[in-house]
Amino acid sequence: MKKQVEKMAEQMGQNALIASIVKTVLYWLLVVALWLGYSHLWQRPLTHPSAIAFTIPLVVPFVWPKIHERWAEKNWKGTVVQMKDVEEIRITGRGAKKLFTHLHITFRTSEGSEKIVFHEGPEYKIANGYYHMGDEVWKLKCLKYPINMTDEAERTEDIFCPNCGRFTNASRKKCHWCRKPLLK
Repeated sequence: MKKQVEKMAEQMGQNALIASIVKTVLYWLLVVALWLGYSHLWQRPLTHPSAIAFTIPLVVPFVWPKIHERWAEKNWKGTVVQMKDVEEIRITGRGAKKLFTHLHITFRTSEGSEKIVFHEGPEYKIANGYYHMGDEVWKLKCLKYPINMTDEAERTEDIFCPNCGRFTNASRKKCHWCRKPLLK
């Protein structure tokens, strides 16, 4: 069961990485087509200062953190070593105002390093019930949340979606919320 879930999770992560690369390449092709069309329409050379402005959107995928994270991040396995509630408070002239609470979960990877994942808002409640101290987790690149391998082995009615961070009925093949395949 665990090997099958790992195989499906790896496939899901590879599909997300391929989709990210394809979207980036299509974006670049669109920018280059607009650049060439602009220079042809206005009969200006490709090196004209106004045409050079099209090079800025070509750099956006490298600067945009989500795409960079998907390409640079690596898969890791670890265990939950600390779960801590952190309240964000804004101090005003009249006193302190509580904005919201974050859940900081610290994972110790199999290599010995520590990874911290932050959860807030609706994710806070879900993560607080899904992860427990000592659970074995697996984080795949291109997926937003680590998969709790300890919890998933015991689940029968609801399954956690590592892409959107919500629970879906186990009888479904795809997540009700994000339409990505579920790991069973």
